[in-house]
Amino acid sequence: VTATGKIQPEVEVKITPDSVYGEILALPFREGDAVKKGELLVKIKPDFYQAQVEQQEAAVNSARATAILSNAKLEKAEQDWKQYQDLYQRKLVSDSDYTTYKTNYDGAKAAYASALANVQENEGLLSQARDQLSKTLIYSPMDGSVSSRSCEVGERVVATGQFSGTEIMRVADLSSMEARVDVNENDIVNVKVGDHALISIDAYPNRKFNGMVKEIA
Repeated sequence: VTATGKIQPEVEVKITPDSVYGEILALPFREGDAVKKGELLVKIKPDFYQAQVEQQEAAVNSARATAILSNAKLEKAEQDWKQYQDLYQRKLVSDSDYTTYKTNYDGAKAAYASALANVQENEGLLSQARDQLSKTLIYSPMDGSVSSRSCEVGERVVATGQFSGTEIMRVADLSSMEARVDVNENDIVNVKVGDHALISIDAYPNRKFNGMVKEIA
């Protein structure tokens, strides 16, 4: 069985922005450069996301201050209610006065619970904003080489979302390659996984490479 195709890395990763967009400020590696896992590949302008973090930090501080104030009001309302509860049991205050202080206490307790929930909500939004900011820096997910680079410094990129994001580059492990070929449907019945294969590559006209059939799709 003879078939033609192309040589490609077994593992090749597309590098695209994850939920952030903006101008590329740095691309330290060019096509063909070797990279290590964890090395910075792309830096996207962070100004917008940094401003969001600062805005949410202010919101968290405001929510915490409100919660402290609500707690102080709750403690005062609880103290007043307990005082009037004792007087009410001794028949020294009216029903309406007792009801008023009981209502004030219940309202202060609800306001404090709401303030605590508001703190949690704003802390969650702050975590999201920090996560977005961190995604303006893209690091290599693996050891390998830059097999292609589609963007340059100064270009604007869009994030992955409903549509595919901008492909900035690809990182591949060039130490492990495969030949992906199209076999005629009449010949594919003669091929099985594990079969030995001889591979000819145009760039090496006088050399044959030994291979093995790994997958039939």
